[in-house]
Amino acid sequence: MVDKASDAFKDMLQRGVTLNVVTLTLLLVDIPRALEIKKMQDDGIQADVFSFNALIQSFCRMNKIDEAQRLLVSMLTLDLNPDNHTYAAFIRALCKSGRFDEAKNLFFSMEANGCIPDVLTCKLYLDSIIQL
Repeated sequence: MVDKASDAFKDMLQRGVTLNVVTLTLLLVDIPRALEIKKMQDDGIQADVFSFNALIQSFCRMNKIDEAQRLLVSMLTLDLNPDNHTYAAFIRALCKSGRFDEAKNLFFSMEANGCIPDVLTCKLYLDSIIQL
């Protein structure tokens, strides 16, 4: 676990993440979450939407959108439906990285995928559009 935390810490520095107490706390909280989901699966315990959201949000905060998308595919493979928290994490990360078209497509695919955007997700998307 310490090696994974160390790798994540180095990765954050390389990506230019400003480190502060909040950043380091999130790192220390999120690494065990990722390891716990892997352990759950190894023990035959099925992860749920909340478990996947914790990981997806963590990867999105570190701008590892591709890794988060792989988790989303795993989530869908397990017949777990993404919720507003899932979509909001992606929309926020995509907009922060300048991938506005992907964020727009994702936002407009929500309802077709069985998730009605809530007020917070709509506000997040609209705020991102306004900042263009």
